[in-house]
Order: sequence, then C-alpha cells, then structure tokens
Amino acid sequence: MGTSHVQRRRGMTAAVAVFCLWAASPVGAAAYPPERSEAFRVPRATKAVRPAPAATGTLRLDYDDFEVTLLSEKGKRSLSGKNGRAVLPAGSYTLLAWTVRARGADGRVWQARGGMGIDDVVIRPGRTTRLTLASPLKARWASVSGSNPALMELRFFGTSGEECLGVGVGEKSPPPPRFEVRDAAGAVVYAGDVRFCCKFRGAALWLRDGTEGTPAGAAGRFSAHVAADWGPFRVVMEAPLRFDVAAVTAPADAAAVGQQAPEILLPPIDGGSKVALSALRDRPVALCFFCGCGPCSEVAQGLARMSGIHAVAVVSDAESFRGEALRRFRSLTGFRGSILYDRDHNAIRRYQSFTCPRVWLVDRTGRLVYTNASPRDEPGRILTGLRAALDALPARPAVAAGE
Repeated sequence: MGTSHVQRRRGMTAAVAVFCLWAASPVGAAAYPPERSEAFRVPRATKAVRPAPAATGTLRLDYDDFEVTLLSEKGKRSLSGKNGRAVLPAGSYTLLAWTVRARGADGRVWQARGGMGIDDVVIRPGRTTRLTLASPLKARWASVSGSNPALMELRFFGTSGEECLGVGVGEKSPPPPRFEVRDAAGAVVYAGDVRFCCKFRGAALWLRDGTEGTPAGAAGRFSAHVAADWGPFRVVMEAPLRFDVAAVTAPADAAAVGQQAPEILLPPIDGGSKVALSALRDRPVALCFFCGCGPCSEVAQGLARMSGIHAVAVVSDAESFRGEALRRFRSLTGFRGSILYDRDHNAIRRYQSFTCPRVWLVDRTGRLVYTNASPRDEPGRILTGLRAALDALPARPAVAAGE
C-alpha cells in the first residue's frame, strides 16, 4: 500500500529531529562548523526602514500673487502662488527673478518684476522666512553728468536690494515719476517727468537754457528729488541727489535751426570708412541721436517707412549697437541707414542732443530746418513734425538735358 502524505510528513519531521540531534553532537559540530551552517540559516524577515522626510520651511512673501525663481545646490526652482506662501526644503537659495502682482484702488492689476537678489534666502526647518520684494520699491539716483543740460540717472530697487526691472498696470507702462530740482535754499527751480530708457532706468534732464520754465544758466549747488504714484507699490526715495553745476553756455558752434549744420565725421558702428555729413547733399538728411530704447526704436521704424531721405543715426553706446544687438535693432525696426559711433560725444555736444530720440533735418544745402521742439517729445509727434518739414522743402530743381 502507498504511504499517505501524513505518514510522509511525520517521517520528514522525524528525520529533521534526528539531524538536529546529530548536528548538536561533537561529531556533527565538527562536520558543520558555524561558518558552514550559516548557508542553511533561513534569514529573518526585516521591516523596511523609510527614509526620514526632508526638513522643510515656509517662504512668506509680501504679496499674495507671486512668481519667483530660486537657485540652490540642486538647481533652479520656480515657484508661484496666490496666497503669498511656498514650502521649500531647508537650505540656502539665491533669488534669480521675481514678479509680484496686486490690485490698485481703481481695481486694475499692477505688477512689478525684478532680478537677482543680493542676500541669500535661507529656509530653516519648521520656520517661516520672510522675503520682502516691493514693500516699498526704492528710487535711487545713480549719477549726474554734464552741466547744461544736467542729465541724472534714476534706478529702482526692491526692498531687499534687488534691481527692479519693470512696473506696469495691465499691459501699459506706469505713469512717469516726477522729479524736482531744488536750489540750496530748498526752492524748486525745475520740475518735470522722468523718462524711462533701457532696463527700466530713468533719465531726468534739466536743460537750464531758459526754455520750459528753466532758468537760463543757473549755477550753484542743487539737489534732485523724485516721487512716483504706482498704485499698490509704494515708492520711496533713498536720498536726494546733490550736485554742483557751473554757469555754462552752449558751444559757440552749437546746432540751431536756420543755421548750417555742424560737420560730423564719424565711423560706422560696425566698421568701415568714416562718414561725413557734408557728403550727403543729394537728399535731405534725417540726423538722429539714438540710445536703442523703445522711443528710439519707434522713431527708427517711422524713418524706415520714409522715402527720399538719408536716415543717419548717431549713437554713443557701443554695447547696444554691435554684433547681435545691431542685427536685432535693424530686424525689429527695418532701419537701413548708417549708424555712426560718437565715442567721444563730440557730435552729441555740438547738437545738444543729450537725450533721445533727438532728430534734426538737414536740407540739401546743409541748413538745419527742423528739430523736435523738446527732447521729451513722443515718437509720433517727432515723426509728424519731421514729415511736415520734409513736405515744406522746395522740390529739387530739374536738371536740364546735357548738363
């Protein structure tokens, strides 16, 4: 008869018991030392150990609606939110870029954006780190150059020192800041708007030539002050800009409408032989002083659509008009005229064109017949005035056959 599975199981159990007794005896121990018997040991099941969660902290911003880009040892991290908070692994971060948005009293949405921060953002486990970006924005006078006019540069910074690269309301630029020039006694001698140029930097121009309510040739010690109404973003001036100016007059050969145009002999920005203004007498010349900002580009676009003229631009900022920057400017504006490099600012001084865009029209005889009335004119007004001056020029006399 066959053996049942119960009998077989009992037999195996008895065999195992006999083997264990033998293995425990001196003979068995000698045959199976501990290092060999390890191979027969059944490993115990071990409980998986989960790694401890990474320690985190909270970043609290000054505006609920935000976007920030941070850099840590592990790479870039982009964050955004609507409640002004973000949870981050503990560590040290560098602020690369930021944007905050807020609604003004009129219901419109404003936004401010900026660049790299100065100090590291440190997130500590279980703690809240506050990052104040635009409460308030700081207006800082950077420099003053020239004497007549005095050209003052204004820059804006976030609360923690990072540069502010733009403020807008909806799709529009903010209202321009207002600046005042005060004399040593604190009396306001001039007030005007700050104009934005490249990289959200402002230029404040004090002409001191008797126009626009400016005292002609005013001299002495002065200070510049600024104020801006940018909705939910409060702007404070860090300190007035104090400077001394001497009584000066325009150069004896300064350009003036109705006079012969001062000669210009300058090299093209991209290399080549120097170009003389006096050599361009076959057609009227639109002589433009550009820096590459938005208004300059608008005027350049308008000139590209005009026919029957030489369009010549004079620039002093080589970085904005060389290599790829030059190709981009021409591509965006369609401007194909000569772009001349005024490294020493001699042409700028002779044409009193310290701000941009400034446009002069030279007729075929070399006489100046137009310039925009104010260096603060809008591009559309400049182009309209230039077109009217061109249309008023006498037609070029016909050349008789055989001459």
